[in-house]
Amino acid sequence: MIQQTLAALMLAPALLGAGEGEDSRALTRRLDRQQVASLELPVGEGTLVVTPAWGARVMGAYFKGDPLNVFWVPPDFDDQLPPWWWNKGGTRTWLAPEGSPKGFFYDRNWENWDVPSTFDPGHYKPVAPRDGGKAAFETFVLATANDGTKHRLTLSREFVPVADPADSGVAFVGFKTAHRLRNVGPRALKNEVSLWHLAQFRGRSTVVFPLAPGDQVTYTDQFEPTPKERITVTPEAIFYRVGEPPRYKIGVPATRSLGRVGAFSLLPDGRLQLVVNRYAVDPKGVYLDKARNAGDVNGDAFQSYNHDQDGAQHFFELESHHPAVVLAPGEEQQVDVEYLVYRGDRDRVTAAGAKLLGVDLSPLGEVAR
Repeated sequence: MIQQTLAALMLAPALLGAGEGEDSRALTRRLDRQQVASLELPVGEGTLVVTPAWGARVMGAYFKGDPLNVFWVPPDFDDQLPPWWWNKGGTRTWLAPEGSPKGFFYDRNWENWDVPSTFDPGHYKPVAPRDGGKAAFETFVLATANDGTKHRLTLSREFVPVADPADSGVAFVGFKTAHRLRNVGPRALKNEVSLWHLAQFRGRSTVVFPLAPGDQVTYTDQFEPTPKERITVTPEAIFYRVGEPPRYKIGVPATRSLGRVGAFSLLPDGRLQLVVNRYAVDPKGVYLDKARNAGDVNGDAFQSYNHDQDGAQHFFELESHHPAVVLAPGEEQQVDVEYLVYRGDRDRVTAAGAKLLGVDLSPLGEVAR
């Protein structure tokens, strides 16, 4: 069954873009040419490359002796990127909602979109780790919503190694990002702002969203409808194919999310890669981000975006949203997001995926054709 499940993935290995066949030292040299300081952080069998000046991003995650970056970085990375350009790859933390009168990215009419520089790149400075992490960074954020409301906040990111919870026996790199949102303003926040964590990956993949039981909507399209041949929904999970145009994005509500998502990719050398993204979900929580025409409903706990460019310019995103909370002045919310990355023998990697995701993976091959 596992071989049948992976047969279609074997036909479509992940594409490599510029810089994605290099090791962590090569990435740091490219950052040096941009005059961007970086840190290499050991995490188990691998290394993270973090850029404090670029939103405290994890720009790279590497296995020992393996030159393939887990994350996507732009192929024109060797050109001088303007300071305001946000799409630098890796992982990042933003704040939601994206649109609406309380939104931060779209204007009130959902016509113009921009990234507030107070979020990204921000002004991250090193702070003492609190969860046993290898490094932590914090920035002050003055967030202004479309309706003019201003929020005075601090946002921090701490990077903590994680052991293999599947005991898989294959190459593994795991870490969590501990996000902290603190209200440093004079008034209480009342479900107005929420943490939003995004990571960019390259190549053709099938993303598996395990579903909580229920009669509620399983997913909504954020932009144009997802092509029918790119998505399959079973009682247990959504199987969602990414890796080439056109643009599409889906959102899964908190009532149907189990707090875990997996992305399967076949690497050029025939090994299988699995990225498992784990995050906490509150089915009764207030989620702020949703599609423009979603109406008066709760927002999404998870979203996945497929970019509309091909080849090395293509990426897809895994995006976890977290519930908005009430924060009195001085109070803080912490949210942990894990990335568990496996590479190796197809049977063992798939077995780890079945164990961690808890769903029947046999439809995986049908979607990935």
